[in-house]
Amino acid sequence: MTTPTTLSEGWALDQAEAPIDPRATPAIQGRRDYMAGALRCLLLQKAGATREQLLAECVQFGKAVGTAAEAAPATLPGRRERCTHGVSALNRCVRCD
Repeated sequence: MTTPTTLSEGWALDQAEAPIDPRATPAIQGRRDYMAGALRCLLLQKAGATREQLLAECVQFGKAVGTAAEAAPATLPGRRERCTHGVSALNRCVRCD
């Protein structure tokens, strides 16, 4: 398991492991994502990330809102967007692993 060092890496890992709940309304899913982000922030601080690092990442994300960078898929460090079999890096390819 990869240990995330940034909020973006944490998001990519959470999305790769998150179960899909078709019953969740957008409001409920939004609340879940918000709380997951808050928890991830606290875990990163506990692991040594500084407040300034986390704030800088949030500001960088805010500046990307509405741009192509925002729509780019989140990937874990050292992983491509898609494997050689066409599986998204956010999912596990049984042939690659």
